[in-house]
Amino acid sequence: MIQTVKNTPLVGRSTELAELRATLDEVGRGTGATWLVSGEAGVGKTRLGDAVSEEATRRGWHVATGKAFAVEAGVPYALVSDALMTVTRHMDANALAVLTRGVGELAAIFPWLPQTDARPADTDTADFRSRLHWHFTQFIRGLAAKRPILVRLEDLQWADTSSLDLLHFMARQMTDAPFFLFCTFNPDHPDSGASLQRLRQSLASVSAVHQRRLEPLDADSVAELIERLFGTERSLTSNFTTLLYRWTKGNPFFVEETLKVLVASGDLKQHEGRWTGWQLNTLRLPPSVSDAVMTRLEVLDAGAREAADTAA
Repeated sequence: MIQTVKNTPLVGRSTELAELRATLDEVGRGTGATWLVSGEAGVGKTRLGDAVSEEATRRGWHVATGKAFAVEAGVPYALVSDALMTVTRHMDANALAVLTRGVGELAAIFPWLPQTDARPADTDTADFRSRLHWHFTQFIRGLAAKRPILVRLEDLQWADTSSLDLLHFMARQMTDAPFFLFCTFNPDHPDSGASLQRLRQSLASVSAVHQRRLEPLDADSVAELIERLFGTERSLTSNFTTLLYRWTKGNPFFVEETLKVLVASGDLKQHEGRWTGWQLNTLRLPPSVSDAVMTRLEVLDAGAREAADTAA
């Protein structure tokens, strides 16, 4: 039976995986690193991040994962708080107390911390933000001193400005610690604004970031995906693979969702232990892909939408 999307093999990313493993090796030796991975929706940024998290977990690292949401863009430090919540709540209480003792500023990021006596009254000042950046970085450094830490943050295009400012400070200050900051974002999304662009440019100017844009899969990678998912020889699926690649333009999400629909509908099915149905001449648009396309169209201005309608 076809594997679930969660277990879909990661194909077409051998270069990125090799670079990431090398980065994990360097970070493990005490050299901090920051990656900013961009790409269109569905191109596989999350899947690549999953691979990094799995490898870091295998190595025994701390792994903190957070995701930004458009509706929380106005909540200060929401992204960073989301990422570190699980790590801090599973820490030994005594160890957490030592790392946060007397640092009231950290309550702005970790409101669940037990100590509240030292919380500053005014948190909307440059002085407060400066102290918070410093103390938070020292907190992360303390965690990393025990074992390396991967902080993985998704969808930076929706991140609040305060989180982006804090990420910038961490990326600069943690280059000499076993700390890996891995972030993803969609640069084509209309919410990917000036704050994120400034972050990217500033870190690049001081050589404190590795930037990588993921492109859709090529035809050979789509063929490999089908071969590994279905255990079918490429010679039997070549025409179908060409059709699927042209239909999806190599977008991994579109590929996987289309295959799921074909299996669920019975167009692709097993017969005597082999998958059949590869003679299809047309493909249907899965609801999940249709929704994704409509979401993209909704953010276009009137002129661009009219052009898309005409093309359709």
